[in-house]
Amino acid sequence: MKGRDNEIKKYGPPSWARRLLQLVCPPGLFEELDGDLLEEYWYQLKRHGARKASWDYVLNVVSFIRPFAGKKKEPHSITPLFAGIMWKNYLTTALRNFSKSRTYSLLNLTGLTLGLICSMLIFQFVIFERSADHFHSQSDRLYRVAIKITTGGGTPKTGAQFVLGAGEAFKADLPEVEDFVRIRADFFQEGPTISYTASAKKKVFKDIRSIIVDSTFLRVFTFPLVKGDAASALLHPNSILITESIAKRVFGDEDPIGKTLDYSMSQGPHSLQVSGVLRDAPANSHIQFDVVIPLQHHMGNFPPEARSRRYSPWNYSEFTTYVKLRTDADITRTEQLMTDAINRNIGNALREDNISLAAQLQPMRSLYFDRHTDLGLTGFGSAIVATRTGNERMVYFFTVIAIITLSIALMSYINLSTVRSLDRAKEVGIRKVVGAQKYDLKIQFFLEAVLMNVTALILAVLLVMFLMPSFNTFFQTDFTWASWFNQSFLIVFGIVFVSGVLLSGLYPAFILSSFRPISALKAKAGSFSSRSGLRKFLVVLQYGPAIALIVCTLVVYSQLNFMRTMDVGLDMDKLITIRSARFLPEGMRSRDAEKVFKNEIKTLSTVAGASFAGNQAGRGLNFLVPFAVDSTGEPGLQQFKGTGVDHDFASVMGLKLVAGRDFTEDMPVSHGNPNDTIWEVLVNETAVRKWGFRQNEDAVGRLIRSMDGTTYHVQGVLEDFNWTSVHQPTDAVIFWYTPNSRFMTVRFERGVDLEKALAEIGGIYNRLFPMDVFHWEFAEAVYNKQYGEDQKFANLFGIFSGMAVLIATLGLFGLSAFSADRRSREVGIRKVLGANVNQIIRLLSREFILLVLIACIIASPIAWFVMDKWLETFAFRIGLNATPFLITAIGSALIAMITVSIKSLNVASTNPVNSLRND
Repeated sequence: MKGRDNEIKKYGPPSWARRLLQLVCPPGLFEELDGDLLEEYWYQLKRHGARKASWDYVLNVVSFIRPFAGKKKEPHSITPLFAGIMWKNYLTTALRNFSKSRTYSLLNLTGLTLGLICSMLIFQFVIFERSADHFHSQSDRLYRVAIKITTGGGTPKTGAQFVLGAGEAFKADLPEVEDFVRIRADFFQEGPTISYTASAKKKVFKDIRSIIVDSTFLRVFTFPLVKGDAASALLHPNSILITESIAKRVFGDEDPIGKTLDYSMSQGPHSLQVSGVLRDAPANSHIQFDVVIPLQHHMGNFPPEARSRRYSPWNYSEFTTYVKLRTDADITRTEQLMTDAINRNIGNALREDNISLAAQLQPMRSLYFDRHTDLGLTGFGSAIVATRTGNERMVYFFTVIAIITLSIALMSYINLSTVRSLDRAKEVGIRKVVGAQKYDLKIQFFLEAVLMNVTALILAVLLVMFLMPSFNTFFQTDFTWASWFNQSFLIVFGIVFVSGVLLSGLYPAFILSSFRPISALKAKAGSFSSRSGLRKFLVVLQYGPAIALIVCTLVVYSQLNFMRTMDVGLDMDKLITIRSARFLPEGMRSRDAEKVFKNEIKTLSTVAGASFAGNQAGRGLNFLVPFAVDSTGEPGLQQFKGTGVDHDFASVMGLKLVAGRDFTEDMPVSHGNPNDTIWEVLVNETAVRKWGFRQNEDAVGRLIRSMDGTTYHVQGVLEDFNWTSVHQPTDAVIFWYTPNSRFMTVRFERGVDLEKALAEIGGIYNRLFPMDVFHWEFAEAVYNKQYGEDQKFANLFGIFSGMAVLIATLGLFGLSAFSADRRSREVGIRKVLGANVNQIIRLLSREFILLVLIACIIASPIAWFVMDKWLETFAFRIGLNATPFLITAIGSALIAMITVSIKSLNVASTNPVNSLRND
């Protein structure tokens, strides 16, 4: 319309005459009269020139002027009854149009439905993640107390764990602290074991997530009790709280309240009474647990002398402290007061070690995505087991995918609706001739868009309900039908849906209603190329993001495959790991039980070797050893990871000794005088470099003292290996000699019958430890579990990227089908002149394939930039190259060619006589 107005201003009749016509003509007649007069003007212009054409145009305008003429209101208004009939007519016409154009309607409906499914699932996940820890009734007043540690003026490091006495000191000294709770994960390499005996039958459960808490736990946090009294549930030392899922596993349909559970951890078996059943912690809670133990029970198991020395309030660490502040608390001032309280109690000792500490208050609502704070080690095991940390990068990526996918669906709808406007031009002309106003036509076409979107929404909701179980499994969520009535989700998705309806409805409505009746009836509303610039732009805009997503998917899968297949320095083929027994025969000690079990297993012909270690590869190492030097030799805190292993460990795990000597059987665990015990250790090459030695041999035989006063004698150096995920650089590792430990790794001989070998080992275990349960795992499967989040990310990225490509392809198919139909006469003429089917297909598909390749060229730099940033999060990464981009470009071109050729082949195979006769 704008281009037409510019043409009229340049070559058309006097503008004042046209404005005069608009002034005196009733609004219902102006468009038609204006069109007729312009037609007459162009005719006179061609035959007699501009002067004659302009003079005739002015006379025609003046002839419309009558006494008292001017703009008049509509002669009548639509009554409510007539308005109802009109809306019924709109609806009937829309349904008839859908039925008449089944192919295009189905394409639009499918694309919109897929786009809505993606956006609904992803937006629900995004809102779920973003609302993490918001379920606590006073989450805006809850903070975690983190500690900034600075050693020797080096770079500060922030940790989430501190000493037992800090919480009590904060509550006593700071009026701003209204309440507090301390949490400590109760692990010893693996989780505790619980057992329940009923009717002389004993059930045993391993890998339980257990936390030790203050009695204020249920008062500070909102973890609702399903059964029991929240005020007294944690007051008794021998009580235990369990979650609903644990209650179901252990007790079935029995009422668990008052029942006794045997709980075994590092302090040995204890009988605890169930005092309450908690609702399972939400998946978007950063605090996760299966059972809850009172702190007073944990502390009560230490002898009085140990509680006064090793486990005193300002010496016993590994506690995470949460505080609830008053509403008027000043955060900066409170942090300073907490730092002062710490210095009053242990400031002198810190200064002697050249260490300074500062308290930092971290809002509860920010903890879920915090991957910078060191969660530390708790209870000789990894605290990460009881802590869930969200992936903010994944949330961001999927938000972008949801927007892209829905946008592609809307653009596909607009494109198909726009090109189909040519088929409806005569319909528009007839409606205008019989009295339809532009406003009525806009309503008609907008209503069609609304109906299409609403139908797609209904189908999307039904499919989402069907897909919800799989979605929960993939995302590790627990969404139900009620989750979709979340206020935040309804607002966000409502805004997105309404915006989509307006975008997909208004533009086609304005285009279709703008046709002039005379031109429309003469079939001159336009040609397929009349808006080709916009159409081509939308095709590129549809395919560009979809192609970028496919490139990203290929890179993500390549990185995941690289992580799974790279040489991490460990030989985990034919390895299983067995948990040591917790419930032993009366009078048997753990070390004796483990030694007997290992000796019996090594006699089996199927076993090539067996070794004890403090943890499994992929689960982390269960001790941190602080040293006051870094890789440059300057003062600074360096944390070395370590655990105890036996003399068979290196050979069983496939580790290579590059300097010094290995552990030997029955060697002393340590030596030296009681006041200066020296531990024999094996270290890796990274540890050697961080200590500042130039060569591996330089470290052998050296005595190294850690910041906690322990002395280590370096007996040998192992070649570097990755005990944990390749997301992080290789850790500095220390192994000290321990003849027995919690995890026994067994290597089988090659070619053995695995099922038979496991049955033999299980028989030995059950004979030696009849009160426990034989629990084993493949070492490689445990190691690969740490890539579960990466695998989930890759799978979902691939699924949603595939849906985006599918939606774009459906739109391309619709456009190519319409193009082929419109050019059927041209195809007929070309066939008569000798063109074959292949030439016709190339002719019809060339334009679309070119547009797809242009989309590839535009999308590739964007995908390269995004993936390069993503790969920076990995310490070990693939190098970006042209392979995924070439694969995507070729694949996209093939998909476009196949898509376009489906309809093109049909048109090219049609008898030219039929197309020419019909035309």
